Amino acid sequence: MRGHRSTGRQRLIEWTLAALAVTLVGTGCGGSTNVASTTQTHSSPTSGANASASAAPNTSSGSGQLDPEVSMPANFPSDFPIYPGARPTQQATLASNGNPTFEVTLETLDSVDKVQAFYTAQLKQGDWTISFEASSTGTYGATFTRQSNSKYSGLLSVDGTKKQGVTVIGVVLGSS
Repeated sequence: MRGHRSTGRQRLIEWTLAALAVTLVGTGCGGSTNVASTTQTHSSPTSGANASASAAPNTSSGSGQLDPEVSMPANFPSDFPIYPGARPTQQATLASNGNPTFEVTLETLDSVDKVQAFYTAQLKQGDWTISFEASSTGTYGATFTRQSNSKYSGLLSVDGTKKQGVTVIGVVLGSS
């Protein structure tokens, strides 16, 4: 039963991420919505020998290869917790009717468990609060809001299965 629950939680996280991505993409395609976007990303090519369809979960500090660093988005909330030593590798800022939505991907060699413990603690103090969280082997996801202004909310995903030895942290944060 427990394995079934984890699979259900993982599906819920994946569904939530997909729904949020569709919402964000849909916002950019709306007829009368004014959208401005900036994106900064680096990618590294993979060859047949190095490409892998699935990677084992990163359960301990690894020796993977982090992607090149990019800058954090301008005006990203300075009080939002960023995992210590995590490297931002992709970022985008989407603006719809003057309301920015930040999308940031960070990478670390630390385990999913360490990253999850950090965010579980940090998003339960200060001006942030966790609304929902779920985890399964190699992944963790949470939705969060800003206590002082509930219009600010976001989604956090932590995935140790995308790149061997690397934990990928995804943050989508915006206001309505």
